[in-house]
Amino acid sequence: MMYVRPVGDDDVDALIQLFSGAGDRLNGMSSIRPEYEFVAPRVARARKAWTDAGALPAENDYFLVLVDGETERIVGTSTIYSMIGLSEPFFSYRVGTQVAASRELGVYRKTRTLYLSNDYTGVAEVASLFLHRDYIGSGNGRLISLSRMLFMAQHPDRFPERVMAEMRGFQNEDGSSPFWEGLGRHFFTLPFPEADRLSATGNKVFIAELMPRHPIYVPLLPEAAQEAIGKVHPNTEPARRLLESEGFRWQGYVDIFDGGASLDARIGDLRAVHESALEVVTEGINLPDDDPLLIATTGVDSFRCVVLPRYRIDEGRLEIDADTMRTLGVQGGETVRVTPLRPGRTVL
Repeated sequence: MMYVRPVGDDDVDALIQLFSGAGDRLNGMSSIRPEYEFVAPRVARARKAWTDAGALPAENDYFLVLVDGETERIVGTSTIYSMIGLSEPFFSYRVGTQVAASRELGVYRKTRTLYLSNDYTGVAEVASLFLHRDYIGSGNGRLISLSRMLFMAQHPDRFPERVMAEMRGFQNEDGSSPFWEGLGRHFFTLPFPEADRLSATGNKVFIAELMPRHPIYVPLLPEAAQEAIGKVHPNTEPARRLLESEGFRWQGYVDIFDGGASLDARIGDLRAVHESALEVVTEGINLPDDDPLLIATTGVDSFRCVVLPRYRIDEGRLEIDADTMRTLGVQGGETVRVTPLRPGRTVL
C-alpha cells in the first residue's frame, strides 16, 4: 500500500538517492536538488515545522514523502510552504496590458507587458512534487498531491487564506529555457541552470539587485520567449491539469526565470478541501469496492494519507480494512478526514 507521511530525520540519504537518479527531470525544479548540502538542511527545517506549534506568520516547510509500503522505500515527495516571501522577497512577473490610443490618428493598440511583482507575499505554496519514474501513474501523483489539501483542510490555523503553485516552465529538448534566453539572460548573464540553482539555495538577493523595475514590453521579446509565457513543461502538464481540476486557476502570474504559469486559489474553495469530511473509523471485513476515497489522519507529525478503494458506511461509521488501519496508525473509534479521490464522485 502506498502512503504519505511527513519527512523524517533519517530520510536524508533516501531523498538524495531519489533525486540523484532523476537526471534532467530536475531541470527547472528549484525546490528540489540532489546535493547533501541542500537536502539535509531542508529536512531539518521540515522537521521543525512538523513539530512546531505552527502559529502564523511563519515560513514552515511541511515536506511530505510518498512511501511504498511493501518495501518502505521513499518514491516521491511534495510540500506545503505555509507562507512565502516573508524573510526574502518572492518575485513573479504579472502579465498586464498597456493601452495606447489616438483619436486623431485612428490608432488603438493593446500591448502585453510584464511587471515585476511581490503579490504572492504571505500566501501558502504547494511545491516539490516529484515521483520516481517507476511510480509515475497508478494514481500516485494524485495521492501525493492531494494529501497536501487534506492536511490544509484539517489544519486551517497553520495556513493563510490563499495558496499558489509555480508550474515548471517550458524548456527546449536541450534543457534551455526560451523565456530565460529571451529575457533573463540579458540581465543576469548566467545560464538558466545556474540562476535556478542560486534561487533554490536561497540566494535571491541577486534577483532584487539585477531585475529591471520597469515594465517589460512583451512584443520586444523573441517570439519563442513570448510563446513560453504561461506555458508549462510537458512533464508538468499532468500536475497542472490535476490542480486546475481541484480549483486552481491561472491569474496571469508567471515565474521570472522560465515563464511558467503560477496558479492560485482560495484554500477553502479547493474541491478536495470543501468536499472533505470527518468520519469515525471502525474495522470491517468483506468490504465492497466503491468510488475511491482519500483518507488521512488528523494529527500533525503523525499525519498519514492513503487511497481507500474498499470501504463501507454503516450507521455513521466508516468501515475500513485492518491493513489500512495499521498503515494509518489508527484504531477503531478514532476520527479521520476523507474526501473523494476525484471530482464528480460520491461525497460522504
